Amino acid sequence: MPKPSEIILIEFPFSSFAAAKRRPALIIHGPTRHGDILALVVTSKPQPVESVSITQGDLLLGSLAKPSWVRCDQLHTFDQSLIRGTIAILSPAVFARIQGSLCGLCVGAAPRGDQACRKTWPRSLTETNRREAHQVAARRGSHVLHA
Repeated sequence: MPKPSEIILIEFPFSSFAAAKRRPALIIHGPTRHGDILALVVTSKPQPVESVSITQGDLLLGSLAKPSWVRCDQLHTFDQSLIRGTIAILSPAVFARIQGSLCGLCVGAAPRGDQACRKTWPRSLTETNRREAHQVAARRGSHVLHA
C-alpha cells in the first residue's frame, strides 16, 4: 500500500486526457478509503520557483537517476491503481520541508511549515480547487492539512 513520502512511478495523464506518460511523483497524502492519493510531480529539469530540490542524500531507500525537484505547484489526485512502482522513500526531514513549502504556497503569506495549517485535507483536493479550499477554510476559521 502506498504511503506519504514515497516517490512512485505513475501513469500521469496529459491535461487533455488523450494520453498518459509514466512519471515520478511524491505521495503527499493517502490512499483514502476510495483509493485516491494526493501527489506532487517530480522532475529532473531544474525548477527555481515553487519547488524543493532532492538528491540521493535525501532518500532513506531507493535511488534517483539525477538530482530532482518536487514541484509544489503541481498537486494532483490519482487513483492508486495508476501506480506502477515505488522508486524511493524520502527522509522525514526532507518530506517535512516539502510539506512546509506546499503549505506556504497554498496559504500564500503564511510561514512555511505553519503548524496551524495542519488540520484535515478535503477529500478531493486538486490543483484546480486547492486555493478555493483554503479560501473556504479561512472563512470558517479552519485550515487545510498538508500532510
